[in-house]
Amino acid sequence: MDTYDKVGKFKDMEDVISNMLDDQDYKPDVWVMNATMRYFGNKGHIGMMEKFYQKFQSVRGQPDVKNI
Repeated sequence: MDTYDKVGKFKDMEDVISNMLDDQDYKPDVWVMNATMRYFGNKGHIGMMEKFYQKFQSVRGQPDVKNI
């Protein structure tokens, strides 16, 4: 995720996270949630940040917004 962020490949990052959320055997943990919120938020992709925030809530609960 960090590499996608550094090179600005946000579509690829979005695809990876979406695949994680769709996977029945693996769900992103709080670290992935926080990193996703930070990556999209820091780059000004607020709509994308909000989209994944909603998805994370339905899958894992609340991200730790104090650490974003």
